[in-house]
Amino acid sequence: MSWQEVLAVGTVVLGSLGGGGVIILGLSGYLGKLWADRLMETERSRHQQRLEELRAGLQATNEKALAEMRTDLEIYRDRHLKTHRDKVEVYRMGADIIATILANFDRASRLAPAEAAQALDSFNLDRIRLYGYLAMMVPQDVMDAHDALIDHLILITNGSVRYDWAQVRTLSIHFINAVRKDLAIDATPIEYRGAL
Repeated sequence: MSWQEVLAVGTVVLGSLGGGGVIILGLSGYLGKLWADRLMETERSRHQQRLEELRAGLQATNEKALAEMRTDLEIYRDRHLKTHRDKVEVYRMGADIIATILANFDRASRLAPAEAAQALDSFNLDRIRLYGYLAMMVPQDVMDAHDALIDHLILITNGSVRYDWAQVRTLSIHFINAVRKDLAIDATPIEYRGAL
């Protein structure tokens, strides 16, 4: 059947139905549009509901991840601050120990032999204590500066090197600069600018 024949049959059917056919055709067009609109609204509503579910799920996931990150950040911050406070405390104890050691070295030449031996025993105890305090908390470059100072003082006690305050002061300042760098106090090293 050709399209002309189909058109002819359609015309005959519409003609036989007469005005009712036009009404049925108009009514079916209206009902079809109404039905299509309702289907479209149902799909749109279903799509909107699914979109809201996805949005809510994504927001919940983001809030959970953000809460976990905040918790991790607080834990890291607290741990970092505690470590920093502990380092400052260790460095303060270290400074006290080094001050005692250097004061004893400075007065050792004026002591009687028995007192000098006692000062040497005190030096040994203090340097071992200082090493233990530092080794728990500080980086290797601070330990290297500490070791250079203490090794020089040991050489002095053994009589291998004579006591020279300028050399001891230089090694002490090197140690202090390593501490300042580790604590991020100031990257600029300090230096002795006195006259002695």
